[in-house]
Parts: sequence; structure tokens; C-alpha cells
Amino acid sequence: MWAEPTYKSRGLFSFSRKEMHDILISIAVLTISFGIAFSGGAGKAMQDPYFFMVYTLPVAFLSVFTAFFLHEMGHRIMARKYGCWSEFRMWEKGLLLAFVTALLGFVFAAPGAVYISGMISRKQNGIISAAGPMTNALIAFSMMALAIFTTPFVAGIALFVAWINIFLAGFNLIPFPPLDGYKVFRWGIIPYLGMVALIIALYVALGYMRILFL
Repeated sequence: MWAEPTYKSRGLFSFSRKEMHDILISIAVLTISFGIAFSGGAGKAMQDPYFFMVYTLPVAFLSVFTAFFLHEMGHRIMARKYGCWSEFRMWEKGLLLAFVTALLGFVFAAPGAVYISGMISRKQNGIISAAGPMTNALIAFSMMALAIFTTPFVAGIALFVAWINIFLAGFNLIPFPPLDGYKVFRWGIIPYLGMVALIIALYVALGYMRILFL
């Protein structure tokens, strides 16, 4: 999280033209990249372009929107609640890396980050950082609940999206900079361990659900 002190937030849900531009490009590039990776690489994606367009890309978009976009909005909204300026900025090289690695069948993504400017305490910084992984945890729980009350086809998609969100939350909780887990850990060991325990519990529950429903 970096500072841009020449701008100020206008509200929790207001977007500048620059931020909206960066968000839309990031979502588009990540959706295509994850769609290709989910197919197993560019070659396999092109073997059945119709399936890629009508199934793989929509699932990739749902995964990216929940795991990436809502994660970043969790940081952004919490920072604005503390009176900070906060906006998302894409990283072009990170998006290019995501696309190139997707062609090989996997994704290494560093699409950008929420930039923050303002005076905040260590606790507030920890809470802002925790908002992203906790948003993923809430989405994962919601997807798992949806899987119980829907058709097997929808349940499969819901559990897959839940897994993507759990994975992203767990990865971001690694306690090394610049990941969220580092700032949460600096805030307090108890909230950090509580978040880790929650993600582990969701992962275990998801494993059982995949056995039962798929």
C-alpha cells in the first residue's frame, strides 16, 4: 500500500475515472488469463473454443470478480472508513506476467494493489489488511452454503469459486511483506492466528463438501 497525497476520497463507493479504467483492464486480463489456465494452457483452450467462451470464461470471471476485485474493495472500503484516500492501481507488468504464465497452463498474478494515503495506527493498518482475506472468507462460506441448496452443476461451480477464494485468502495471510498477513501479524498475534484458523477450517470443510457433493 502506497501513498498518493494529492487526491482525496469522495465516498466509500465512488470511483475516479483512472481507478475504473485500471479495475476494468485488470479484471479483463485476469479473466482471460485464468480462463486459459483453467483450460490447461492456450493449446487446450483453443481445442474447444465454444466451451471456453460459454463455460470457462464465465467461471473465470466469477472467480476473478470475487477473489480479486472484492478482495481489493475490502481493503479500499475499510481504508476509506478510517478517512484515508484509497484507490486501486493496476501494475501493467504484473498483468502481462499473468497472461504469459497462463499460456503455459498456470497463473502467477500481481495485477496491482489498493494505494492508501492517510494517518492510521498499526491496528487500523492491520484491520485494513485483514479486510481483504476476510472478504474472501465470507465469499467462500457463501459459496459453500449455496452448494448445499442448489443443483450439482451449480454446486460444482460454487465450490470451485470457494476454493479460489480460500486459496487467495491463505496466500495473502503468509506473514511476510508486502502480503496482508505481515501487517495483520504486526497488529496482533491473536487476530492473525484467528484468521489463519478460520481459513484452515474453511479449507477442511470444503474438502468434505467436495467429497459429498461432487
